[in-house]
Order: sequence, then structure tokens, then C-alpha cells
Amino acid sequence: MEPFFCAAASHAAQEDLIGTAGTSDVYVFIQCPQPWASKAYETAALPLRLRAYMQKQPNVRFLLIEPENVLKNTNRPSELALLIYQKQTTIFNNGYVGKALRLASLDDAVDMLEHYFSGAISGQPITTNDFFVCVHGSRDKCCARFGRPFLKYAAKQRCAAGAEDKLRLWQVSHIGGHRFAPTALHLPSGRWYGRLDDTAFLSILAQLDVVEAHRFDLDAWKRTYRGWGILPPALQILERHLMTDLKGFTNRVAYRIQSVQTDEQTKVTTTQATLSVLSTQGQLTVYQASVTKSPAQPLRLSCEMANPTDSYAYAVTRCYPLTSTGLAA
Repeated sequence: MEPFFCAAASHAAQEDLIGTAGTSDVYVFIQCPQPWASKAYETAALPLRLRAYMQKQPNVRFLLIEPENVLKNTNRPSELALLIYQKQTTIFNNGYVGKALRLASLDDAVDMLEHYFSGAISGQPITTNDFFVCVHGSRDKCCARFGRPFLKYAAKQRCAAGAEDKLRLWQVSHIGGHRFAPTALHLPSGRWYGRLDDTAFLSILAQLDVVEAHRFDLDAWKRTYRGWGILPPALQILERHLMTDLKGFTNRVAYRIQSVQTDEQTKVTTTQATLSVLSTQGQLTVYQASVTKSPAQPLRLSCEMANPTDSYAYAVTRCYPLTSTGLAA
């Protein structure tokens, strides 16, 4: 019998990725040597105090990272990275604000985080792009099988573009959705990706102005796009839906959920919402939309799952502009 890979099964079933982006308000990335335990906070290299702290912060998503090229270096760094990304709190949002701290030791992490969140220290603003690729094989074998080869390819493309100063590549622990491996999270935008391939990655680099704009392929980008993490799942698909109408990317968004109703017989959930979009061209438009969430083909959502379980598909069933202001000031 051939080995089972949840990512291959999901791809064969043509499961849509959209609506699966994480929606955390705060991410904390802690540089920590591998191997990582299946549950990241149980990793042996983490001090017990830090493990306890990570489990007591329900509104913070903790992830372990190592630089993409860590295996090429014979010596461990004298300092460790501690990256904190917090979702913007403005009415119109376009992602996260990042701050960087440096650790002499993982033993210092809890004190540093407590000082940061209390306002005692502010951290160094992050002004580059961070691209986190999941390679967490102890959590699901697909992440290592597909994530590590993709990361090597991504590093070669970044080098060919001469973009080491524009884009940092990181190995990251479980971010969710291993059946979409290779998966990745880009910050500060907060956009999530899965089933990454050569064309899609070049499109991401073009969108980030790392390579020439003509390398951008919207179709390739959209088929690997899991959603914008600043939006709830139902509105993640609406934002992707609007990209075709806007002929490009939304710049800043604001939203309001008006109602959420579930039909008990069909198990279909309908969300009514408005999404206010400020496009990259400065056009401000308010859209009224209905988005449905319906049961889809049962799938094994991880390699270790013994039996298939429900998966879901989203669809925009109604969408029209309420108002448009022309060019925003």
C-alpha cells in the first residue's frame, strides 16, 4: 500500500484553499533550534517557564522559527530573534505591525515579552518582508515532505533576484492547514498561502516588488491563496472574489458582519456582510455580499487522521457595490 499524504489527497479532491487563513491578532515568533515537538510548546529546547507562559496567553499565537539557511551555518547565532506582529487597529486595515527583539538566551524570552506587552520596551520596527514556510514534520509529515523542498527553491529564487535584503525566509512550526502543504504566511500583510509552486511564488515576489511586475500571474496567485488573515473566513473568499473586479489587490479594508444564519437541514451557513475596500488605485467602494459555507467532500485533514471528516466550501452568492466615492483623498 502506498503511503498516505493528506496534502496529495486534498489536491486530488480539488479542495479550495480559500477561507482557511489564520486570524490571530498577535503573532510571536521565537527563534528556537530544532527538532520541534509535535506541540511546539513541548519542545525540549524551550525553558519550562517559557513553555508555561506560551500556554497562558490565549490571545497570542506562538510559533517557533529558524532561519532558512540555518543548516548552512556551522555556528549557532550569538543572539536569537524574537519577532512580534500585531494586527493594525485602524478602521481601514491592511495588515500587521512588526517589532523585533533580540534574545541572548531563550531563558530571557518571558521577561522580554512581559516588558514589551507592558510598554516598558518598544522593540525595533520591522521594515522588511518575512515569509514563514511550515516545515514542521513532527506535527504532520506533509509539512516536511513538501515544505522543505519548496523552501530551498524559494531561497534560490530570492538569491537570483538579489532580494536577500527585501525578503527574509524562515522555517516555522505548525501554522495550520498541513493538507495544503507547502504552506506559508507572509507578514506584515497577513496573507496566507498553500500548495505553493514555482509560478505562484514568483507571483508573490512580484506582488511584493521583489521581482519585476511582469512576473505576476493573478490566476497562479489566487489558486494558492488561503486568504487574508485580517478578515474572518467568510470575507476571505469575498476579498479574493473582488480581486478580478478590482484588477488587482485590495489595499485597505473595513468590514461589518450583519447576520449569520445556518439552515439546520442543509447545514449551509449564510453570512451577510459589507466590505469597504480601498483599492491600490485609491478607489473606495462599499460592497454588500452574501457568502455561503456548505459541507463538502469528507477528507482526512491530516496524515494521522484515521477517518475522513467534514470539509467545507465557500461561495459568494451575491455581491454588488453599494457606494463608490471615486478616488479617495
